[in-house]
Amino acid sequence: SSAELMDVTLACDHRILYGAEGAEFLARVRALLEEPLGLAL
Repeated sequence: SSAELMDVTLACDHRILYGAEGAEFLARVRALLEEPLGLAL
């Protein structure tokens, strides 16, 4: 089967934001994009 893909990139200043926090943010964005109903709840 065919799947639609989207690349998402996050650039951040590591003096302000740690990479792990950026990864958590992108994971949340991914979850919301995969289940948009979660935006309403």
